[in-house]
Amino acid sequence: MKGTAILREVLTAAEPRPDSTASVGDKNKYAVLFADRMAELIAKSLEPLMRGIEATTKRGSVSAQGKKQLDINFSTRHLGLALGISLKSVHIREASGGRRYTHNMKRNGEELRIEASGYHKRQPYAVMVGVLFLPFDSCRDARTTNTSSSFGSWVRHLGSMPFRVERDSLI
Repeated sequence: MKGTAILREVLTAAEPRPDSTASVGDKNKYAVLFADRMAELIAKSLEPLMRGIEATTKRGSVSAQGKKQLDINFSTRHLGLALGISLKSVHIREASGGRRYTHNMKRNGEELRIEASGYHKRQPYAVMVGVLFLPFDSCRDARTTNTSSSFGSWVRHLGSMPFRVERDSLI
């Protein structure tokens, strides 16, 4: 299945996409449906290369801090966790201010860093991947020609974060 077909299937499975005035419950329901279906399809597309990879949105994976939920998990008996994929997404514009897709920027970045650190303390050779999903219009919502779009703001924010786990922190 090609990327655009996967996205179309995920968006259709999660419909209807709520707007900023929707209830928190409706927003959460959409986000969960989106993440569950996206994790299933990513795991399915990687399965020919990694026998046993699975979407794990319904169960946890072991980290240094105990059981954690990991969206996609590839583990073996010999390696333990070999590949972990964490999905993050922002689907709805902020209700106030500039009506951009930049809310929860700090929280999502911190979650990715904490997840990588926790898993690497227990599984130092695991490969951790963070994937952020934003709507296409996040690329075109710059307020002026001198400001970044929401997408550009996310790139700048996540690109400046130290995700590297220091060897000394693994001991």
